[in-house]
Amino acid sequence: MSAIVLVNTSVFVNILDVVGKNENRNGIITAFQNMIETGDHVPLPMAAIIENGNHIAQPCPWPLQQSTHPDKVSLKRSVIPSPS
Repeated sequence: MSAIVLVNTSVFVNILDVVGKNENRNGIITAFQNMIETGDHVPLPMAAIIENGNHIAQPCPWPLQQSTHPDKVSLKRSVIPSPS
């Protein structure tokens, strides 16, 4: 029998892989896949969607923002166009 499972913000940030808030990503993805395979219904509460939008809109944590590593593009460099 399938269940109705409500996803809260702390789970949703891991599913979306929000930087700095995705500490349990692997475990949550595995649990989420199991829920889908068993036919559980997973509605997303509007509050969780809005809260995650706020988390995504926040700037990257400073170590990533200040990074010069080519794989970690600075938020400032990706948003502000370079002068021509």
